[in-house]
Amino acid sequence: MTAITTQHSRNSATAPLIMLADHAAIVSDNNDNPLVAYPGGQVPFTGMPLSVVNAITSLANTDGYNRDQLATTVAATGQATDVAFLYFMLETLGKRALLQYSLQIDGQKKLSVQPMRYGDLFTPARLDANSSYQLSRFAHCRQHEGAFILETPLSGMKISIHQPNLAQILHTLSSPLSVQHACNRLKNIDPKIISDIFAYLLAARAICPINANGIAEEDTHPALRQWEFHDLTFHAHTRSGGHSDPLGASFPFDGIIPAPPALKPLPEGEVVHLPCPETTPARQEPGFQTVMEQRHSWRHHDDENPITLEELGTFLFRTARIRALYDISPERGQKYQESNRPYPNGGAMYELELYVTVRLCQGLEAAIYYYDAAAHQLIRVDTSETHRQKLLRQASISAAGAPEPQILFTMTSRFERMSWKYRSMAYATTLKHVGVLMGSMYLVATAMGLAPCALGNGLSELKLDTNALDYFSESPVGDFMLGRKGKQPEDTSPDISKGNDAGQTRTPATKGRKASPSLAKATKSFLEQPVKHPDPGGLYRRLLDEEPIHRTMSGAWLISSYDDTAKLISHPAMSVNHQATVGTRPLAQSPDIAHYLAQMMSMRDPPDHDRIATHIRGAFKPAAINALRPQIDDLINEALQPGLDARRFDIIADLGRDLPVNVTCAMLGIPRTDWPKLQDWTALLTSQIDNFDQSASSLEHVTRDIHAFAEYIHILLSDRQARPRPNDVLSDIVAANQALSWQEMTAQCMLLLIGGRDTVTNMIGNSLLLLMQHPDQLEKLRQNRSLIPNTVEECLRFESPIRLAVRTLKHPLTYRDHAFMPGEVIMFLLAAANRDAAHFAEPDTFMIERPQKPHSAFGRGTHFCIGHQLARVEGASILTWLLKHCRSIEPLDDLATPAWSNCLPFRGLTHLNVRLNAA
Repeated sequence: MTAITTQHSRNSATAPLIMLADHAAIVSDNNDNPLVAYPGGQVPFTGMPLSVVNAITSLANTDGYNRDQLATTVAATGQATDVAFLYFMLETLGKRALLQYSLQIDGQKKLSVQPMRYGDLFTPARLDANSSYQLSRFAHCRQHEGAFILETPLSGMKISIHQPNLAQILHTLSSPLSVQHACNRLKNIDPKIISDIFAYLLAARAICPINANGIAEEDTHPALRQWEFHDLTFHAHTRSGGHSDPLGASFPFDGIIPAPPALKPLPEGEVVHLPCPETTPARQEPGFQTVMEQRHSWRHHDDENPITLEELGTFLFRTARIRALYDISPERGQKYQESNRPYPNGGAMYELELYVTVRLCQGLEAAIYYYDAAAHQLIRVDTSETHRQKLLRQASISAAGAPEPQILFTMTSRFERMSWKYRSMAYATTLKHVGVLMGSMYLVATAMGLAPCALGNGLSELKLDTNALDYFSESPVGDFMLGRKGKQPEDTSPDISKGNDAGQTRTPATKGRKASPSLAKATKSFLEQPVKHPDPGGLYRRLLDEEPIHRTMSGAWLISSYDDTAKLISHPAMSVNHQATVGTRPLAQSPDIAHYLAQMMSMRDPPDHDRIATHIRGAFKPAAINALRPQIDDLINEALQPGLDARRFDIIADLGRDLPVNVTCAMLGIPRTDWPKLQDWTALLTSQIDNFDQSASSLEHVTRDIHAFAEYIHILLSDRQARPRPNDVLSDIVAANQALSWQEMTAQCMLLLIGGRDTVTNMIGNSLLLLMQHPDQLEKLRQNRSLIPNTVEECLRFESPIRLAVRTLKHPLTYRDHAFMPGEVIMFLLAAANRDAAHFAEPDTFMIERPQKPHSAFGRGTHFCIGHQLARVEGASILTWLLKHCRSIEPLDDLATPAWSNCLPFRGLTHLNVRLNAA
């Protein structure tokens, strides 16, 4: 494992007391010479001075000595030069994980650290007084032989907690905390003890530093960031070298629990005898190399000519039957029953059982069967259609939405067979056995000309009518589909030469009308340079009329119709978590900005999106927005009042850009004196979206400022954690720190600030432009101010501030004769959906009296803009102020050639100069 290194500087922690590890002992060899023995080896004292031998021996019979005490003793009882031999022995024993280190203060042992990985040496870390630390996301506690143990697979060190009140420190470290803040919180614990605990836990990598951006240092390591807690822990604990637990065939329950038999008691049920084919098939089958080359997953079955009972029997006979049984034999040293089957298995344990769910099989009724491998027969164990359908539906989901299989094999493991013999590797070995059996099934099915497909996931528990399985004794561990080969979709035909296991090529079958070359070129131009299309309504109309599901020249998909958008944008196959890309490019050139974007709920799929949104939605409840209205009105008046009768007033620069951020700052309770730098930071962050023309020096400046932005948010959140306020958005967010990480909380605050900035700015500018371009509609509004809410909705529909929403495919999806493949980019043209004549009458006409229907200006589905209501209130309040205080709004720019920005995701103006003539 690659180490993550950090520099720390502070006064040294209390030196640990050293003693021999629990698994090491001082013994004598045949010549009565002492040595250190441990499972798997020994360390002799060859050539060591007697003073050193005595010092090391003393480590086995005491609570320990620190390094200086040992050196003083060795120098006093031997020679000064003996100290070098002592240090050599301590290093030798330490690198072999034969030493244990404990923190003792005032004679009380607080904690001890036992390195378990060869080559690791333990030294308390130096702390940085200005740094915050947090419990590693890989750390976990458990009870082990009566001790309270804290472990992490990052270091392979076992930490024993000896004082109950130290658990308070661990609990406090669930969120980032400096040593000083911990001391302030835990006044019942000596600050020196807290500092020492931090130093020991940091050295053991049970806690990790939080960098200036609020990011855990362990999450800055690209490979480590991709590991999940359970995966890394499982990996470390099922291989040797990372833990002290026994590993391998240690027979821990021999003489305590009888060895589980090779055959389980047969369940009750109707028996179906299976044919026993000849071991040499009658028909000519392909050779081994041909089978290996032709093997691939086949998910579609031919239900008009389903698999037969004879074929099913042949398949099971070749893959899973019991060929021989061997009983316990003390003479042979055989402690448990063994069996012999066609596929290899560690220790001949053969703990796997097969349950066969039949949907369609000639000669066999639909039901769930148990395969009796000894008698080569099926036993019907469940006739419930509900249970059967649950298994088949799950198989379909696991097979990326393929039709339900004709046959589903559920592999269960009789866990006790493995854990009776093996320690630390029983479940890992079972999973290897599952892989071996799946490999055998693939080859046999391919040789027989059948359709095999292993599944990557399935149910964790098997429900049966009357033959219930005990979850801890026998549960599902693998799933495999089988059937007669059916016609694969045109885009998923086998391509063995390219090694495509799923049999999927990268050329989707797009049936129906093809886009004209001119439409394809116009769309390409629009996506690459939207500023060259100041009035894209004509392109929207062509896409809607000619090809509402359009394959762009870059390979991405562009969906423009209202109904298709509504049906697909929140489809489970769609993902927003697409490495922060838009179209075919990243959203931001800076990887640091891309990192923050990826933490925002707008870039997270359910259930992560829902988990985060739950703690943010409270800020946008109607009561919260109504409470904010007086401040919104004051801020609007403050921004617009100077524009009355001024020679020039830029709606974008003087109103639109500052107002939404100021409103959000007010909502978040940010000090007014800090609003200007929040304006700068949000402007900087939004300017980076879809910007790829920056020099290295410019990018460095941007990255530095974004880090400052994140650090500011982090300080605000830390302040609210220490001093929470009632009815305060930031305090509510911090209160969710058990559900949200600090990175997530920081990113959501950044999202609230930037999310409203562009959306509301665009909405304000677009609305005023539309009303000036359509003076008849503006006059109607003057005459009837009750139309203000309707006007806001029509402006949002006609010139949507959010033009484009992007998704990527997680799973294959077929929709209206179009085959979408995993990894492909799907762009939903929301602005075109809002001009769809199938949903809006006269869609290209701006009419503020239009009967309102739901539109897509704020997105749709799961990722519908969380601040939509606040944006509407701001838009309506601005129109109300202008109608009240202005007798006219005089455009100073050419309304025929508005200054549209070149940002693809958003539709907005770079400036809109007007003269506000006071009433």
